[in-house]
Amino acid sequence: MKYALPIFLISIVPLLGFSQLTDTTCIQSRWIALKPTTANKLLFSSESTNIFQVIKQLTQQEKLPIYKQDNKSRGTIPWREVYYLHEIRFRLLDTTEEEKDPYFEYLFQSDTPFLDEYGDPVITVNPDGTETFTYPHARREAYSIEDFNEIRLKEIRIYNTKTNQYIFQPIAISFYAGTDKVYGGRELFWVDLNQLFQVLDNKENYTWYTAIINKQYQGFQYMQTSCFDEEVKY
Repeated sequence: MKYALPIFLISIVPLLGFSQLTDTTCIQSRWIALKPTTANKLLFSSESTNIFQVIKQLTQQEKLPIYKQDNKSRGTIPWREVYYLHEIRFRLLDTTEEEKDPYFEYLFQSDTPFLDEYGDPVITVNPDGTETFTYPHARREAYSIEDFNEIRLKEIRIYNTKTNQYIFQPIAISFYAGTDKVYGGRELFWVDLNQLFQVLDNKENYTWYTAIINKQYQGFQYMQTSCFDEEVKY
């Protein structure tokens, strides 16, 4: 019997190691979608210094880079910097390109056709003989904070030395415009929060800054990576 305890301890060590490597409950990164609810009113505030307008101004002044988040075949999500002013200049020179600024503007297409003097829809006869209603040309509209169905945050797991606990810290933000403005909806771009805070003067004066720092928001997790690989799970 005196050998029972050592044998038991030796046999359990590999099991503990295997359990740690295959643990799927440890989340390293997570993406949170916030809706324009009362709990998130500071982030969706429509005041002139709201977070979207501040980011827009800093980006157009070349003080803040923006990024696209590209999904790869293995599920990893690298960031790609958008060379904003270069792309906008190219689009402005391209007469065939209707969308001149896909990051801060959208194309609005009216669903009401032109009417003739009798109040009937104007009809165009196509070369193949089919008939279609005639609509006004799409016009460019600037995004505002009210246009977004979601504000999205990326959080990472870090160790808090003060509390000796792991916590999730927001590191990036994005804006999602839904089907009411853009067909199918789209995520406009991502901003590194650390880069934003570095170029932000008097940051304590912005209510949305306080909300992010103190995590005064509520949302649902729609994507994550584990502590052991970079594969994204939904």
